[in-house]
Amino acid sequence: MERFLRPASLLVLLLIAMPVIYIPPRTGTRSLLPVWCLGAGLLFIVVQGLLRAMGNAGLLPPPVATVPALIIFTLGALTVLLRNETR
Repeated sequence: MERFLRPASLLVLLLIAMPVIYIPPRTGTRSLLPVWCLGAGLLFIVVQGLLRAMGNAGLLPPPVATVPALIIFTLGALTVLLRNETR
């Protein structure tokens, strides 16, 4: 099931990286937004790997091992994007 959801996983990583667009290019100020995006991407990969390992060990059924990380991080990335859009 993970092979079928791999494109969705790549789209979630793209959504996580999207808030970097909102950094003004020539203001001269520093932003921690790229650090937060990198941290969220790393956390996504770790959580997805943890759930996948639990699915491979037979502790979780395949849909529970693959889908929740995609849903949680998609909703989180969309929340951040919408929050930045309304500022």
